[in-house]
Amino acid sequence: MKSIFIQRHAQINELSKTLYHMNIIEETTKTLQHRTFDPFSPKCEIEKIREQFHSISRKIAAAQDKEEKQQWITALDMYVLADTMYEMAKSFHTFLDQTVLHANFTYEELLHIAVSDYNRRYRNSTIWQLEQIKKRKVGGPMMYHEIHNFQMESEPGGELSNAQQTLDAITDSLAVFLKYLSNHENTNFSKDVTVRQTTSLRKLPDYNYTSQIYCTQKYVYDLVRWKNGKVEIDRSKYPYKISVSFSEDELKHEEANRKLLEVEVYNEKLKIDRYQLLFSLVGPQFTKKLKSLRCENGYVIPELENVFDRELEGYVASQYAFFRVCYPFADKLKLPAFPELTMEKCLAIYIALNQLMTHLSVLPVEQKDDLWENIYQIPFRFEKRVLIDYLVEKTGFGKNVIEQFLTLYGTDTLKNISIWNTPLLSYKEDYIFFLYAAINGVTINLMDCWLEKAGFDLDKRGPVFEDFVRKFLSQGIGQSKEYPCHLYPQKNFNHAKTKSEQIDLIFKAGNKLFVCEAKCIRYPMEPIKQSRTLTRLTEGCHQARKKADFIRNHISQFESVLGDISGLEIIPLVITNYVVYSGFVRNGVQIVDIKRLVSYIYPHTYKVKILHNGKEESVVEYPKYTNQEEFNQNMLPYLQLPPDVKMILNDIEVETQRMGVDAGSYDLYWMNASVKNKN
Repeated sequence: MKSIFIQRHAQINELSKTLYHMNIIEETTKTLQHRTFDPFSPKCEIEKIREQFHSISRKIAAAQDKEEKQQWITALDMYVLADTMYEMAKSFHTFLDQTVLHANFTYEELLHIAVSDYNRRYRNSTIWQLEQIKKRKVGGPMMYHEIHNFQMESEPGGELSNAQQTLDAITDSLAVFLKYLSNHENTNFSKDVTVRQTTSLRKLPDYNYTSQIYCTQKYVYDLVRWKNGKVEIDRSKYPYKISVSFSEDELKHEEANRKLLEVEVYNEKLKIDRYQLLFSLVGPQFTKKLKSLRCENGYVIPELENVFDRELEGYVASQYAFFRVCYPFADKLKLPAFPELTMEKCLAIYIALNQLMTHLSVLPVEQKDDLWENIYQIPFRFEKRVLIDYLVEKTGFGKNVIEQFLTLYGTDTLKNISIWNTPLLSYKEDYIFFLYAAINGVTINLMDCWLEKAGFDLDKRGPVFEDFVRKFLSQGIGQSKEYPCHLYPQKNFNHAKTKSEQIDLIFKAGNKLFVCEAKCIRYPMEPIKQSRTLTRLTEGCHQARKKADFIRNHISQFESVLGDISGLEIIPLVITNYVVYSGFVRNGVQIVDIKRLVSYIYPHTYKVKILHNGKEESVVEYPKYTNQEEFNQNMLPYLQLPPDVKMILNDIEVETQRMGVDAGSYDLYWMNASVKNKN
């Protein structure tokens, strides 16, 4: 008996030590999430970071336990990284001061130069990419791995690099420059007429490369702050090696889920009756075709004609597929702050705008010898009345509807601008547009932004999503005749008039009773939003576990409502709208998206398309289960890792990326998951 007690005491002691060590890193991460500890924030108090540095150094010296000492060393490295990033950010802003403030351009000219240069880079890459596609030796459509690993020249004659990563980096760099510019809106820029503008004009693009280094380091640091990146600094040789690592399994799983979302959207696109959808959106006026498009002094001038626009069908199918996959419960939603808009109308106007922008990406322009004149050869702005009139004529919507949408879609300030969320800038009498972001923005992220900006936040979306979950699950259960499941209508559960729980939904499947919490989330783009999304889902897991325990502890009390459930396994579950974190487990509770959950219940098989010689395809059908026992056994593994995700995981690899910093004092390494390059 004594030996058992000693063994148990040792286990508890070891667990306590583990939790203590975990808390060291968790507390360090929480501290660094505060704005005063953010080296990239104007509100950063570097003295506090350095105070922590000295405090932890003393704790390392005093630590007796080897594991505790290692945890404090990791925490110290996190503060060293914060200090390093602070010095880098300070140097970067000094560089911008020297490059921009004395460039002999006005605020407005600098804005025009930056956006024109950004649009020029994307146009160059698009034209180059189309040329490369023509040169492909293999016929047929581009394969999945070709698209995701496409190489491009960032400049004519420059080195090849991943197209998407390069253009994403250029977009982030522009955002940094515009935020910097916003802080100097009232600055009296020097105008030395003795210095030719062409000299400054050649120097200005230097900010782009430096900004990309800045943005990459900020991104990696945000991964540490918001995604539990583990920092390790190797000081054994010079330059120092700063490494940031993560859970490799979750990194791959999240990336595979994101690719699965792309596959789901593509499959949905194939199901859409394009012609019928085109007319159901806004009517026949929407089908007017672009007759001409020209650029004068940077201004875009489009003209429509009464000819059926066959091309538009593809745009409608592509964008509406995102809507059907990600927001099937929101098509008719009224937007509180914009009473004349619905999400469906927003999507229709966005499609018209996206099509116009795509044409601009390949619009032929004349290149001038004079660098200054070339800036205004590139399309980067509309007169407001011209864009509004075009969209009114193209969609058939009234002027008020168009103006309300453009308010949702764009921004009127450079302060804290997010180009991905708002690819249109309202500036004086113009709309200035960011071409790459306008064409390649993540549609579901934009829809989230529209809903948020229109006053329909997650709290308001929650009840609508919950109703959809109940309805969608009920439909799936209704089709599953061989393997009966049951959805209970009851939501409020009271015990002895003192305890009660409101449970989003409870359903029975085989030998399991699922107690579910429905959590509507935003599409998580940046590390901070990914962290907040997982926090929201983790809170849902805690609630689901608490409610499952409540049912488990009072089974007999609810027999009149739930029937005899004494032989069932009671399982908490969090149901969400996006697939990104589907299959993740938090607090011992599984997270699953609603479509994956219903897909297990019905149909009872899954289909796999197999390509032959890159062209022909055949469909092979596999059973998910063949009897009740298999239905019971296979359910939880399927919800965590279904066959389609397993297949995608085989194409995902984790790489360690490296950035050498110009100053040469350290190299930065971090883990990244991506589709394997099969070339």
